[in-house]
Amino acid sequence: MSVLAQLKKLNPYEERSFVSKESTLENLEELKSYYHSLISREIQNEPALEQWLKDRSELECAIDQVRAFLY
Repeated sequence: MSVLAQLKKLNPYEERSFVSKESTLENLEELKSYYHSLISREIQNEPALEQWLKDRSELECAIDQVRAFLY
């Protein structure tokens, strides 16, 4: 499969839902609050686990974006 065909299969961009759009993620307290939210969340079923994984992934991506910008 060509690279172009693979790129067409990618999901469209989705706006943040867990990390606030206004969040800069530039201070430790803000980062701690997001991680604390994830750590303290109870996961009792499969949909809750899926949402937890999506939220963690979104947080990691947002941190990577800030890191890349600052670099």
